[in-house]
Amino acid sequence: WKIVCTLAYRGATKIVMATCEDKNLIVQNFKIKPEKIEISPNWIDIDTFKPHKSVTLKNHILFVGRFTRQKNLENLIRAVGGTDLILHLVGNGELKRHLKALAVEIEAKVEFLGSISNNQLPSLYNKYEVFVQRSYLEGNPKTLLEAMACGAPVVGTNVFGIRNLISHNKNGILTETDADSLREALLNLSISPDHQKTLGKSARETILANNTLNIYVDTELKIYKKIIV
Repeated sequence: WKIVCTLAYRGATKIVMATCEDKNLIVQNFKIKPEKIEISPNWIDIDTFKPHKSVTLKNHILFVGRFTRQKNLENLIRAVGGTDLILHLVGNGELKRHLKALAVEIEAKVEFLGSISNNQLPSLYNKYEVFVQRSYLEGNPKTLLEAMACGAPVVGTNVFGIRNLISHNKNGILTETDADSLREALLNLSISPDHQKTLGKSARETILANNTLNIYVDTELKIYKKIIV
């Protein structure tokens, strides 16, 4: 695959990546000139994904995504074990049976909600006190961007693809990948409604400043103009 990627990158007039971290990875691993790579982050429909009502599920945590090793869901479940926090998992995947067994084993309050259509997600994000993204590695995660656009307080891991979106204690919370640091962050946030509101408001402002359709289209046009010239 590396040979194919190398040929594709070297043959392209321009390469478009979602984040600066992705760009740096290509520059380092494939010896591509930095000026050949443009940044164009994912965009969010801010008129659909927006704050629209008060939180209705107190002490509830939301995750949306695939049940795979990359998503670090074992530590997410362990983080809520032994607490009054209730974790709702939306999605499906190869680890579902294992995660259900783990939740029962450690007596964690976890509910598996299955898959949900995209048009239901805006109202879902708005119901919860906190949205979590616990991955070991990400690109430019759409669910995290959607939750932030809805003004949800977000907690993510301090890893590639997440730390470039979340500024710690400004528009969200960053923790390490282990269960203990996440548990501490979630418990502190659960008793700080004012902090939740501040983080949620800043999260929304981050999306408005960086991830709207207008910004995306403008960026793409500038890239095309560079290619034409």
